[in-house]
Amino acid sequence: MTEDSIWHAIDRSAAFPMTVLELLKILCIIWHQPRRLGTVAYVVSFAGAVFSFLKSQDAQDRVDPQEFVFWHNMWHLYPLACIFITYCDRNLMGEPEAGPAPIDLVRKSARPKLLSDVVMEHTNSA
Repeated sequence: MTEDSIWHAIDRSAAFPMTVLELLKILCIIWHQPRRLGTVAYVVSFAGAVFSFLKSQDAQDRVDPQEFVFWHNMWHLYPLACIFITYCDRNLMGEPEAGPAPIDLVRKSARPKLLSDVVMEHTNSA
């Protein structure tokens, strides 16, 4: 707890940007699959990870090594929870509901046929 190492510096410097990226990933999942059980599990496990991080910080402030190790390890278990959630969501829960149509698909369906589209259709049908 009091000794610095290169791993501590890497862990501290990577934690915040990776947490922000994870939050953005969860927001994208919520946007595209709002009513999936896996989405709820992601949100709950992310909240648990943040709670674990805050508890480990509190234990570090109180200089309680055993509690710090426990809560810090709980924080680092979050990726394993994500692997489990993703596996269950993709393999056990079935196909996801259709989310909002991507902008590119909407634009492609509204545009007129291009000459390249006609050539590709002709090539594929031959």
